[in-house]
Amino acid sequence: MIYLAGNAFQAFLSDEDQRALFETVYKHLEPNGLFVFETRNPLGTDLSNQEESIWGKFIDKDGITVKVSGTQSYDSSNQIMHWVTFHDWGSEKTTSRIACRFTDNDTLQRLLTSHGFCIENQYSDWDKTPFSFHH
Repeated sequence: MIYLAGNAFQAFLSDEDQRALFETVYKHLEPNGLFVFETRNPLGTDLSNQEESIWGKFIDKDGITVKVSGTQSYDSSNQIMHWVTFHDWGSEKTTSRIACRFTDNDTLQRLLTSHGFCIENQYSDWDKTPFSFHH
């Protein structure tokens, strides 16, 4: 079995990267082996563009309240969401950037089957709720 957790599949941002992933996984699986991974369903995700807004706050290990805010912008032609997160300690502010690809289910199924995979199960959550194509 090969597994990919933490929505790591979404870090493969290009068609070429996704194809290379599936080719590599298939090559390393034994006959009847399993490839298990998760990815967010684009139909159940807010893919709108958003200016900076407050996302929350937390208290760090030194007791300092850290304000968290961020932006999101979606590149629909490439199916990539770009998040920018700001952490404000008052005396300093840090910025981090994340990009995630939201591959639609039809494309995902075509990619898997074209690389020799048979989709045995597809769920909406870890409780094995049947997958829904709609939000």
